[in-house]
Amino acid sequence: MPSAEPIRAAAEASAEIVESYLEELSSKRLSASSLRQARHVLERLLFFLGEVELHAVREEDLLRFAATLRALSLGTRRAYLGIVRRFFAALVRHGWLLASPAEGLRPPGVQALPRRVPSRTQMAKLLGRAGRWSLTAERDRAILEVLYGSGLRRSECAQLDLGDLDLGQGTLWVRCGKGRKGRVVPLTGRAIGALGAYLRENRPSLALDPRERGLFLSERAGRRLTDSGLAKVVRREALAAGIPVSAHGLRHACATHLLQGGADVRLIQKLLGHAKLATTSLYTRVDTSDLAAMLRRCHPRER
Repeated sequence: MPSAEPIRAAAEASAEIVESYLEELSSKRLSASSLRQARHVLERLLFFLGEVELHAVREEDLLRFAATLRALSLGTRRAYLGIVRRFFAALVRHGWLLASPAEGLRPPGVQALPRRVPSRTQMAKLLGRAGRWSLTAERDRAILEVLYGSGLRRSECAQLDLGDLDLGQGTLWVRCGKGRKGRVVPLTGRAIGALGAYLRENRPSLALDPRERGLFLSERAGRRLTDSGLAKVVRREALAAGIPVSAHGLRHACATHLLQGGADVRLIQKLLGHAKLATTSLYTRVDTSDLAAMLRRCHPRER
């Protein structure tokens, strides 16, 4: 039976390499959530590898690690395996390895999207009854209007400050997008109205500390509403309306409905803050009935 000391030393050496890599990522201005996810995945990988040192990791080891992720969603598995591939590529780049054992570790196929995007009628129903009989009615309605109207990510919405909102211009400054890239996004007229009502009616009673700069506040502590708290608001309102949609689903609905309304896909890309047009194309898929209607309306052979 091998001594525990060499095993412990190997584990510590691997942990130090991971810490160096995470420091490198931090210097590249990755968002806090991306850094947390990278740390979680790499620590999970080290735990799985046990006494296997990083220089001795084989492709079979990583395939077995990938198999432990099967219970996770397709999108999460893609993200986790992407982190592992980039980590080993960095080890090669810095001369710690001669070749990456993760080179053939390809993530699963196309990223899964919500099976159904809520229709415009469903969205009108959800937004029309949002916050009804709730002490935070204006806040909840404003959150839904911002997520659906401007296509924000849940984390971007939660991180908004009061100073990021310009109701006069009808814009939001999104400071913490992916890759920490800020962008200005327009607000719909309904969102402007809902935010104005929230700032007048709800926020003053929620803000227990006048120094709190978060835009959307929780009803308990009066602090900034967290990502999970914001997601809970959406789930509660969606359940009450009988419409199965998440906070991220509202972002999909925004993109899809803009495309169906004739918006240019590159403008949708700018609104959503996507670096690549290919990513936007995932968000703007329309179902077969939409394509059939477009074909009947536009194709010369249907005229």
